[in-house]
Amino acid sequence: MEEQNNNQNNNQEKNKFSINPIILFKDLKDFIAMLFAAIRGKFKIKLSTICWALIGVFYFVLPLDFVPEAFFTFLGLGDDLLVLIYILNQIRPDIERYRQFRLEQKGAKDEKDL
Repeated sequence: MEEQNNNQNNNQEKNKFSINPIILFKDLKDFIAMLFAAIRGKFKIKLSTICWALIGVFYFVLPLDFVPEAFFTFLGLGDDLLVLIYILNQIRPDIERYRQFRLEQKGAKDEKDL
């Protein structure tokens, strides 16, 4: 019972909104790896994660912006950074699911080597 409560607390900590640059960098790195795994057909990504990724790409690519970089350089880049942080926090559960999948794959590979 106590172990289950600890697992729930750990999951809540992982899914908390974060602006820690180290956590966000790891999330971004693992998100990119998750995309490549999905493209190769090794990992299934939820539709909501794909939608969030597309929203992020469109936000960065389209010239329409809440605070345009052309007029407000640092503020314009700041709002782009906030969008990236928000999107990474929205897809964190899938990133955590991918990390777990990767650990399971590594464990299965290690067992085959024995």
